[in-house]
Amino acid sequence: MIIEMKRNTILLFIMAAVVLLTGCLGGNVYDPTKKPEIPPTENPLGEGFTAPPSFDWTMYKSISLTAEVKDEFNGQYNYLIEVFAQNPLLTSTATPIATGVAGKGQNYTATLILPIPATELYIRKTDPKQRKETYAFTVPAASGSITCKLYPGGAATRAVGSSTAAVDAAKAEGFSEPEVDPKTWFTLPSNWTELPKQDGRNEYPGGSNFLIEGTFNREINASTNSGRVKVYVKGTWAIPTNEIQSNLDIYVLNGGKIEVTKDGFQFGKACSISVQEGGTIDIKVANNVTFQDAPFYNFGTLKSGTNATITFGDNMVLNYGDILVKKKMKFVSATVSNHGTISVDEWLDTNTPKDKYWVNWNSATIKAYKWTGGGTIYNDGFIEVTLRESATDEFIYNACTIIAKESFDFIKMTLDKGSLTSGQDSNGKWLPVPLVTSPYSTEVTMKNGSLIKATNLFFTNGGSTVTGVSGGDISMLKAGTIELGEYNWDTRISGNLVLERDTVISPNDSQWSSCFHAEGIPTTGYDESQYTVETCGGILNEGNEGETPTNPTYPLVTDDDTGYTFAFEDNWPVYGDLDFNDAVVSIDNIITEQRADGSLQAATIKGSVRAVGASKTLTLALRMQTIPNSYQLISSDLHRFMGNATGDNEFINTKKGGYTKTPATFEVKYTFSGTSVMPVDFNINMVDLYISTPSWSNKTMSIEIHLPDIAPTDKADPKLFDTGDDASTLEGYYLSKERIAWAIMIPAPFAWPLEYKNIKDVYPDFKSWITSGGTNNPDWYQNHNGDVFE
Repeated sequence: MIIEMKRNTILLFIMAAVVLLTGCLGGNVYDPTKKPEIPPTENPLGEGFTAPPSFDWTMYKSISLTAEVKDEFNGQYNYLIEVFAQNPLLTSTATPIATGVAGKGQNYTATLILPIPATELYIRKTDPKQRKETYAFTVPAASGSITCKLYPGGAATRAVGSSTAAVDAAKAEGFSEPEVDPKTWFTLPSNWTELPKQDGRNEYPGGSNFLIEGTFNREINASTNSGRVKVYVKGTWAIPTNEIQSNLDIYVLNGGKIEVTKDGFQFGKACSISVQEGGTIDIKVANNVTFQDAPFYNFGTLKSGTNATITFGDNMVLNYGDILVKKKMKFVSATVSNHGTISVDEWLDTNTPKDKYWVNWNSATIKAYKWTGGGTIYNDGFIEVTLRESATDEFIYNACTIIAKESFDFIKMTLDKGSLTSGQDSNGKWLPVPLVTSPYSTEVTMKNGSLIKATNLFFTNGGSTVTGVSGGDISMLKAGTIELGEYNWDTRISGNLVLERDTVISPNDSQWSSCFHAEGIPTTGYDESQYTVETCGGILNEGNEGETPTNPTYPLVTDDDTGYTFAFEDNWPVYGDLDFNDAVVSIDNIITEQRADGSLQAATIKGSVRAVGASKTLTLALRMQTIPNSYQLISSDLHRFMGNATGDNEFINTKKGGYTKTPATFEVKYTFSGTSVMPVDFNINMVDLYISTPSWSNKTMSIEIHLPDIAPTDKADPKLFDTGDDASTLEGYYLSKERIAWAIMIPAPFAWPLEYKNIKDVYPDFKSWITSGGTNNPDWYQNHNGDVFE
């Protein structure tokens, strides 16, 4: 079989032969102290290319982590702390990259090695009662430190009582209601008169006070420009026309009634209406009825027939009684202050401007099948709908109970000891709204122990936020599924609240983490958190009581399965073709077993040899940089290790149509009898995985190739340093004078270039990453042109 050798390997062999031949011709004997004369070769990254002095080839950052718990067991037990690179609530196969304990007066500390592009890490706290909470935290862009508090700012909510929070908030924004004392408001003046007999257009002079008793079926109007007329209805006024003109003040007294029987009826502009307790307005028409631009004060009953639509214009609606509408009720530009009951069997439309207020006071009720529209809505009472559809111009301040039986759609909402659910079942359990959606960028503020409970919570667009306000009891966002829309680029959950959910779904599941962030808050599975939430509706969420408290079980096992790839060039001390496929080896798992005192009792490193793009025989070995005598030989012949026949050094997994073999796995185990080895000693940056081959310069030594700035072993041939392209003395071990490396470690699975394909051509961001000193394109290894072995 013809063995294919690389151009630079042949060149190196010829140069070495020339040196040795020259020595023989000169009659010299072998001098073990003399450096071989190896000339430098062409820079594979281009003539004149030099990496900046600050560039060190590392693709990871070191994070010093401190995690603090709030001990609830008076120091009797420890909390288990597990750190993940992936959210364990979303990725069932996620394993911790670090593990330890915390407790009273004892923080958990660790040094974490993360890929530079990593923006978040996840910490799962398991308390002594085996209740788990996961917290997400933003990590520094570069190496640094982070302190994480694994507890919310509030406590379980217990205090209950009548709320005025929404009304107070409305008043702070400018809301006020008229002072109407029904004891005096409906007092019949002493100068009242009976209505005269019909005369012309039934116009009466301003200042008149008329009383209707019995049944009255005539029209009443105020004379033009004469002032206002007051009409007191103690009997029944059956209005015979489709309009009452302006300048009437109508008072429906106890036992009195107004009957509307003409379609398209209008109470004219500036025609105020007040209904005393026991009084009634009965709308019997099958078409629209409009109250135009004047106050409506109701202490009695307004009711409509089956098909009528009741519309209020620019009115002040003050309701202490019952407004009962069969079909539709519409508020165009009204301010509503409800102390009683508003019930609409079909459709309630509150499409009012934001400077108009809808205020539902404590003990008041609003019910509708469908509720649409915007406006500024403040609720201290009870709102129940089946369907809720929002408008762009809206704000809801809910300080008590909103029930949505099928769906609830909103844009901007504050919950202040308020709740959003679908009501209670027959056993009194509060149920989730089947669908809660936000059609635009949503802003939700939750404070003082509030709750949103949904089966499916759908954030349609990006820029949405849910924020728990500090300083009060913890609030809760609870959803079986959180779904992100196609255009959702950034949804953030943060502050003094707990997130309970089962799944998060995005259009591209692999990108959910860049779209959804639950920053620094306890996150659990659905119905798994320990927090009890109680509002004006009672206990809405029972906290998880947990199990009998115990300490964590030792040893604590950590299995870092991040997947790190070591890629080598084998022509050191001269450049090769920079395809970084001469040896490709992955570290697939770093497993540690930790004692109660924090030291390691055992460690295992599992890996795979994935490609051999060298024609020479290569040895693969591993040692831990901080642990003496930790050298482990993995293979003395990588070609044979991957399954090539004896004498066959053909390339493996580097050429299209060439040898293709399954990666060959290996396992390196350590056990420790003392307490001197700590978890930090087994971070990936402490792993020295390197290749070697027999040195042609010194038959008892080897040519070793390590990652930059890692010192060789005592088996390495020292005479080769600072020869060829190497400049170890000036730049650091295994770096050229242009600061180019012969080995790199990628903190991710890596698609290595095909044979003879320069990495700078295959990965277009590679060179920019180097020239920027590692600042630009730190994830360069995720973008290639297709010339890779897969």
